Amino acid sequence: MKNGLPQLTDEALWNLYRQGNEAALAVVYERYVKRLYAYGRKFGAEAGLVKDCIQDLFAELLSKPQAVSQTPSVQNYLLKALRRKLLAKSRKSLSGHVFLSADPDEYLFELIPSPEQELIIAQTAQEDCRRVQEAIGKLTKRQQEIIYLKFYHDLDNHSIAEVMSLTYQAVCNLVSKAVKAIRKVLSNPATLLALLHLGYDIA
Repeated sequence: MKNGLPQLTDEALWNLYRQGNEAALAVVYERYVKRLYAYGRKFGAEAGLVKDCIQDLFAELLSKPQAVSQTPSVQNYLLKALRRKLLAKSRKSLSGHVFLSADPDEYLFELIPSPEQELIIAQTAQEDCRRVQEAIGKLTKRQQEIIYLKFYHDLDNHSIAEVMSLTYQAVCNLVSKAVKAIRKVLSNPATLLALLHLGYDIA
């Protein structure tokens, strides 16, 4: 039964799950499935593949609760686990795309707006939209992913380092370079404000 479970913190739910409470894991799933799906789709993977990876992830969690370690952030744990699964799948060609190469920065990741954000874009000046696209296009895929995690999922640099298996300093450097690259194109404060509302906050 899930009575009372939705009101629990992630940490409390995770502890219950690790004790064998399947309903607690179900609440975690409901709490994060949309966020995981949105993140997974940024890697250029088809909807079905992302859903399969999410289902596989939770099936594995369900099968071995005692073997799963405690975590200071359930969100970070899930994002990292899904990312690992998607990049493992990406070693194979899917729909004409090869997602991963020997270069760790060569994988598909598209910092594209959601339908809701596209509506906002449609209501902004065309020049601002062009500058947004230009700025994002100048970033590496890894920088786009970091910006997405930082400002869409509100992760701090330590959390991003955990999810992406990078050092904290590497994340700081990449964020700094990404912000500088964007500011070269988006010098207008009004445009920066528009990015804030679009989920592209780079302030």
